[in-house]
Formats: sequence, C-alpha cells, structure tokens
Amino acid sequence: MILFAPPERDYEQIGIVSSIGGLFASEGDMFRKMQKSAATLGADAIIVRESGASVAGGEGVTVVQQQTVQNYGDYPKTHAIAIKYK
Repeated sequence: MILFAPPERDYEQIGIVSSIGGLFASEGDMFRKMQKSAATLGADAIIVRESGASVAGGEGVTVVQQQTVQNYGDYPKTHAIAIKYK
C-alpha cells in the first residue's frame, strides 16, 4: 500500500526506502520501486515523503536504496518510510 500521510491504525517504522528516477521515470514508477523494496523488508505499506525531503533513520532501521542511473544530479529523488502494522 502506498500512503501519503500516516495511517490511523498503529504501526511501527521498519525502514527507509528511496528511489532516484531516471530521465523518463514517473512518480508512479518511483513509488512502485519503493513499495517493492519495502516489501522485501516485510513492510505492509510505505508513507511517501516529498521529493528531496530528508528522512532520518532510527536505531535498527534498514535503509534500502533503488537507483536507476549512475549520474543522478538533476533526476528526482523520493523517500518513503516502510511501515508494518501492529
């Protein structure tokens, strides 16, 4: 599940995922990449943060990064918090 605000039900943060888009990558492509990476951590959903936002990881948080290009100077970057419902 892809969320843009924290859910109302209880959850725990289990990781941070990010996606760096390529020249023709849409936001939807980037969201799906993050969702797929979060699923490998056992996440039920991701909470998308705005592009370029900094996301601080806590103790025990796994960071997974998806990168579609080597030189990503002007390409969009998006972060999300991987969550698991309690």
